[in-house]
Amino acid sequence: MRKSFASLVAGSLILSAMVVLGGASSVSAGSIPPSQGVTATTIRVGIPYVDLAAVRQFGITLDQGNYPDAYNALISDINAHGGVDGRRLVPYLVAVNPVGTAPAMTACTQLAEDDSVFVAITPQQTDCYVQQYHVPVIAGSFQIVQSGGAPNFTLEPPLAAYDPVQLSAFASRGVFKVRRWACSPEVGPMNVSCRSSKRH
Repeated sequence: MRKSFASLVAGSLILSAMVVLGGASSVSAGSIPPSQGVTATTIRVGIPYVDLAAVRQFGITLDQGNYPDAYNALISDINAHGGVDGRRLVPYLVAVNPVGTAPAMTACTQLAEDDSVFVAITPQQTDCYVQQYHVPVIAGSFQIVQSGGAPNFTLEPPLAAYDPVQLSAFASRGVFKVRRWACSPEVGPMNVSCRSSKRH
């Protein structure tokens, strides 16, 4: 799992570098130049992470570990194996209070303007990064982003995700074959067990 996430991050960084550095032709006034955050030896990576300490006042006692330690370990491992395209990743971590949108917008402004990051990983308020600052994101929270912004590299499909070629490939693999369903009540009326089987 850790290796596949590291590969996703590294691959997305390389792809976003090629798209943004090689293909950006116009940048609107007030936006950040597409080469920001990249030097011959480093790539600045913005990592806004959820600050769970901020929600403890509401009785939420979720503990997902130490985000800075986890990200720093991952980035140290990537750097120890040559970085991305020979460049060392430099993380800029910002704790974000998940209550409301203002903290996420503040983090976006800090990472894009003050820290001049090249890319942001898993940000909230994706449109702030890609539209306002033209900073590509990796696995940004889903928002409908207008065209003309920086890329949002994500594993989630867009709204119009499936084209006829994909649907044809799924059909040839039997994904859409009709299945028989059998449901039976178990302990009470709200507990129902259902199973499916392929039709022969």
